[in-house]
Amino acid sequence: MQLHGFKPEDAIIEMHPRQGEFSLREEDILEVIEKHGSSIALVIFSGVQYYTGQWFPMKAITKAAKAQVRFYPFIPASSPGARRSVYKLF
Repeated sequence: MQLHGFKPEDAIIEMHPRQGEFSLREEDILEVIEKHGSSIALVIFSGVQYYTGQWFPMKAITKAAKAQVRFYPFIPASSPGARRSVYKLF
């Protein structure tokens, strides 16, 4: 990202559970995708979060991403560095 002139703290939207909760809510994920809309260049989600075992609603995320984003790969949960992130393009 830095090689392309973007600061990670400005270009990456990292999602975290609400305070006091341990998993992401589907409505929060979809809200971030909708809120940032066309400025999103890439959505990365694992199918299952390997620390908590949370299953992500990939059909809903894919539908929201297709409506807003150009490219949306999904990294298997077993992949090293699999994260829950939405990358913005400025």
